[in-house]
Amino acid sequence: MPEQKVYRFRIDPTTRQEAALSRYAGARRFVFNWSLARRKETYEQTGKSISWSGLSAELTGLKSKPGFEWLKEIDSQLLQQALADCKRAFDNFFQKRAGFPKFKKKHSAQQSFRIPQRVKLEDGRVYVPKIGWVAIRQSQVVDLPLKSATFKREATGKWHVSLAVEFDLPDLHKPAIETETAIGIDIGFDRFATDSDGGVVENPRFFRKAERKIKRASRRLSGCKKGSANRAKARRALAREYEKLPLDRFFPSSKLCSSCGHLLDELPLFVREWDCPGCGAHHDRDINAAINIKKAGQYLLKWLKATGSGARKVTPTRDERRRSA
Repeated sequence: MPEQKVYRFRIDPTTRQEAALSRYAGARRFVFNWSLARRKETYEQTGKSISWSGLSAELTGLKSKPGFEWLKEIDSQLLQQALADCKRAFDNFFQKRAGFPKFKKKHSAQQSFRIPQRVKLEDGRVYVPKIGWVAIRQSQVVDLPLKSATFKREATGKWHVSLAVEFDLPDLHKPAIETETAIGIDIGFDRFATDSDGGVVENPRFFRKAERKIKRASRRLSGCKKGSANRAKARRALAREYEKLPLDRFFPSSKLCSSCGHLLDELPLFVREWDCPGCGAHHDRDINAAINIKKAGQYLLKWLKATGSGARKVTPTRDERRRSA
């Protein structure tokens, strides 16, 4: 059975390309909301649901109607994928894996879209249909055919692309468990960790330091007028502080797709498996949460190494923060 792997890279678009990516994300949101509204409207009027093939035909006709000609400037596969995302949201609802689909917010800090085909990767650049080649920070080689690409703008304003590939996993023998080298680890308050061999990792107290910065950024945000440019700037500053934080108790480890980073609006406790509307990956709730916690822990370990296990605080440079993003 084919396995799926996802590569995630930071995008460095030009001003024109960033505006085009935002238009693509807006088009995806529009089509998702339009299909959701048409489905609800049809059900209220007839008591039956409109077929997805019927919605696809209506979407094609919508491009020729006055006021909607701008849809022709958007990649057609992106628009069809938005319909598929809405369908998957309803499938998850009917199979009791998620709540009823909600309309996407226009002014949400996070925006995304997915293109299932025709995205290429070459020489540190990604090709987006109708936009062209966009520079990325490619940290590793991708030597497998691309299956899909999900583009996402974070709350900090940064753009990332998640490239999904498929491969056949070879059958390997499971390694023997070496009980003699196993250790036990205790996580405490005064000390970060103590193992059964007597090893100690002092508490670097990153959370408390980061928490103070977050509180200051939150106060600055609350003091800004709603809708102002200063408030938007303060919101991005707060998002950057949250981006630096180690894992906290509100980290959405279960609702966050470990493949592409898509965040569900809600995920009831009785839902044990779910399909990501962003990239289509199927997740076991607990395994997905564990992967997200591992990624967050790896980020924390980088800081532990940089600070000498809490002996002194080292402030990373802008380039270092970019490389770790």
